[in-house]
Amino acid sequence: MFDGILGKELFNLFNTIFFILYLCALTVITSKEKKNYYKIISIAFILSFLLFKAFKYNFLWLSGSLNYLWVATAIMFFLYIMEKTSVSKQSLFILLPFSFLCGWSHESFVVGIGASFFFYFLTHRDQLTKQKFYLLTAFYIGAIFLVLAPGSVNRALNGGPGISQDSVFTKFIHMRNVSMMYLLIIIIVIHYIFDKKKTCQWIKKEQILFIACLVSFCFVMLTGAYSEHSRFAVDFFSLIIILRSINWDRISPRIILIADIIVFFMACFICKYCYDSYLLNKHELSQIELVKRNQAEYIVTNQPDMPSWIRHLYALDYSEYTGSDIKLYGTTKMNLAKHYGVDSITFLPKDFVEDIRINQDKYSCFRSFGELPFYAKKIPFNEEYKGVTIEYKRPSFASWPESLHPILSRITGEHAQYSSCGFKTVKLHGQWYLLVDRSFPKNDKDLRKIVIQR
Repeated sequence: MFDGILGKELFNLFNTIFFILYLCALTVITSKEKKNYYKIISIAFILSFLLFKAFKYNFLWLSGSLNYLWVATAIMFFLYIMEKTSVSKQSLFILLPFSFLCGWSHESFVVGIGASFFFYFLTHRDQLTKQKFYLLTAFYIGAIFLVLAPGSVNRALNGGPGISQDSVFTKFIHMRNVSMMYLLIIIIVIHYIFDKKKTCQWIKKEQILFIACLVSFCFVMLTGAYSEHSRFAVDFFSLIIILRSINWDRISPRIILIADIIVFFMACFICKYCYDSYLLNKHELSQIELVKRNQAEYIVTNQPDMPSWIRHLYALDYSEYTGSDIKLYGTTKMNLAKHYGVDSITFLPKDFVEDIRINQDKYSCFRSFGELPFYAKKIPFNEEYKGVTIEYKRPSFASWPESLHPILSRITGEHAQYSSCGFKTVKLHGQWYLLVDRSFPKNDKDLRKIVIQR
C-alpha cells in the first residue's frame, strides 16, 4: 500500500507515529506508575537502539517496520489487554477483530505468545474469563490463517531466502546475535546469586513472557533463519522482561538526564541519516530511467555521511550503509528490475567507479578495496561463465565435524576452503569487467585464487 498507492513519504509519517506508540506501549506494559513513564521511555529507547542488532531493518525499513515494529506494538497492546483482570463485554466488538489481526501478523511473535498463553491458562484456568477466552480464540484463528497462508506453506515446504537446512546444532550456534537476551541472562544470573528465592518468584510472575521468549528462540532457531532481524521477537520479549525487572523508583533522575541527552543525540543522528538516505534513494531511482532507456548500464550509489563509531557499533559493511544494497544479487534488485521493466539492475558505489576511471590497469587481475562487497577484474569482452569459485587457504579445522565449522570459523577467523559465489559482467568507461561476490573481506589474507568456469 505505502510502496505503490500512498507513497513512502506518507509511510515515514505513519512509522514515526508507530514508533511513539511502541515506546508508549512499553511504558504502559512495564509500570502502572505514571511518574516513571519518562524514565522507561528513555531507557527503552537506548536499549532498542543499541541492542536490537538490526535497528535499521526493524524500525526504519518499510517492509521491516511493518513486520516488526508495527506488529510488536500491536502485540504489546494485546498483552496489556490479556493481563487486565477483566475485559468488558462492550469492548469485545473492537477487541475481537484486533485479536484476530494480532494472531494473523508475524509467526515469530505469534508462536511465542500463543504457546505461552496456552501453557499459562492450562495451569491457571480460574483466570481464564469468558471474555479472555473469546479473545484468545480470535487470536488462534488468526494464527491458523497465518500458518495456512500460501507464503507460509511455500516457505515450510521449499525454504526461502535466508533459510538454512543445517543441523540443529549448527542452527543453535548461529543464534548468537540476540544481544537483548544476553543482557536478560546476565540480569537473571546476578539476581539469582544475590537472592535465589526472589529470582524464582520473579520468573514465575513473568512466566508468560519467559515462555514466549524461549519458544520464539526455539522457533526461529529451528526455521534456520540466519538474518539478524529474524531475532527481533526474541529480543523484544527479553526487553519487556528487562524493563519490568527494574525498580524504577530507585533510578536516579541524574541517570535519566544522562540517558535523555544520549537519546537526543541519537535521535538527531537517526533523523539526519534517514534524510540523507532518502535523498540518495531518490537520486538512485531517478537513474533507473536512464537504464530503462539504455542510456546507462549501472546506477551510481553513494553512502550517507555516517560517524565511524556508529558504523563500528553496528558492524555495518559497505552494502549496509549505502543508499541501496550494492551486492550483486538480491530480492531488492529483482523487484526493482521487474517494477521498472528492465532485465537487471546493477548498483555500483561512486568511489569504485572513480577508481576504475583513474586506475584501469590496476584491475588486470582481481582487485578490490575497503569493504566493497565484490572483486573486479578487467576482461577483454563480455562472455557467459558457468560459475565462479573462490579458494581459500585450507582451514585448521577442516578435519573437524562440519557442524562445528561455523563456530570454529568465528573463533579462528578462518573460512571454509571453497566457496561458490555470484558474479556479473558490467561495462565501465568502455571496458568490460567481471565482478565476483566478496562476502568475507576480512578473509582476503587467506584467499588463494578465484577460479572461473567457462
